[in-house]
Amino acid sequence: MKDDGIMAQQEGGSIRGVGVSPGICCGRAVVLTDVPSDPSFGSDTPAAEPVILVGSDFSGEEVLSMDLESVCGFISAAGGLTASGGIVAKGAGIPGVMACPFGDRIRTGDDLILDGTTGEVFMHPSPDVVAQCNERTLQYQAAQEEMRVHRHLPAETKDGWKVEVLAAVDLADAVPGAIVAGAGGIGLFRSEFYYLTGDGAPSEEFLFSIYQHVVSSIAPLPVTIRTLDLSGTTQIHGLERERDPNPALGLKGIRFSLAHPELFRTQLRALYRASAFGQVRILLPMVSSADELQSAKSILAGVRDELTREGVRIGDGVKVGLVLEVPAAVLAASHLASEVDFFSISSNDLIQYGLALDRVNGTVAGGYDPLDPGILKMIQLVVQAGHGAGIEVDLCGEMAGNPASVPLLLGMGLDSLSMSPMDISGVKKMVRESTLDQCAALAELL
Repeated sequence: MKDDGIMAQQEGGSIRGVGVSPGICCGRAVVLTDVPSDPSFGSDTPAAEPVILVGSDFSGEEVLSMDLESVCGFISAAGGLTASGGIVAKGAGIPGVMACPFGDRIRTGDDLILDGTTGEVFMHPSPDVVAQCNERTLQYQAAQEEMRVHRHLPAETKDGWKVEVLAAVDLADAVPGAIVAGAGGIGLFRSEFYYLTGDGAPSEEFLFSIYQHVVSSIAPLPVTIRTLDLSGTTQIHGLERERDPNPALGLKGIRFSLAHPELFRTQLRALYRASAFGQVRILLPMVSSADELQSAKSILAGVRDELTREGVRIGDGVKVGLVLEVPAAVLAASHLASEVDFFSISSNDLIQYGLALDRVNGTVAGGYDPLDPGILKMIQLVVQAGHGAGIEVDLCGEMAGNPASVPLLLGMGLDSLSMSPMDISGVKKMVRESTLDQCAALAELL
């Protein structure tokens, strides 16, 4: 549907940001000066009256903590499609607009309509705008219904080439929905949320209960669980650390785990114990050197030996992989491939580090290009290195869930793609409409 005339018709004007999670919602604004650590808002607003949260920024953990009985969507001045808040919102199906310059134009109590698809926010909308947004909602729902016919069909090209389409999720509760959406397994289970509940670092038993539930609930489908990948700005209660002056390049990913080996060992013990109930793959984030990988593998081996001595049952087929997101690791991929069982390319972070663009900084968001020739060349190098060593290569992130990117990714030889569950149908549709010959010819143009 065309948007012509909406700006002229609305009573309070509109603002455009970056839509991070498709869907339209309407509600009253709750403007937050500082986003609290537990944004389960709505204490001053009846649950029957939906609210749209408006703040400077929302982390992924804060989005996951929102009280969805009261909150129907959110708007933030910072962030973007590949910021953690945007990624989590998409996975959870919470409409959101980020990188939105609302300034002082929105006040608590204002009536808003938020379009998480286009990134538009309408303030005090007129009846005509409300009607047009209702029409958009119907069209969006119809398009989603049309896509759903593809969700349980195989992701196979017209000439018989198959690719695994997997889900990326943040919570154990999201796993059943991902399988219903058509996922062939969990390609990325992010483990950070369970460390940020306010109770401090989780115990081995608590983590084991989570992982065992996830793994056994979808066995024999695979579950890839990424070890702790905290940013430099995130704090675990009871383990406070100095604020990292450059969070994207600081003590995050495997660096944090190696700096806190007991925390790492606790998580690994839970993972290995859960492997007895299904197919577990352990994924190490932000490995940038062979030394980091060897240090991590040494701890992995120690934990496995310890559990064996204790008589704890462990699955036979536990695979260990690493996330390729740092350019130095890409260039060393041929060497690293001989040390692991699989690669997973984090497209969001590879683009950030490859182009030296902060992916949560709206002022440089225009240069964030998944199809940049340098980024595509790095993806090719990883695939070639992985296949040369006989291991599988996965790609996750927004690029994996974008149907427009799929032919190129197929042509480059990716074995699997991990994405938000809501993207699975669209990706499968694109795969089924393509041929491998066409995709390979496209990749040869790089």
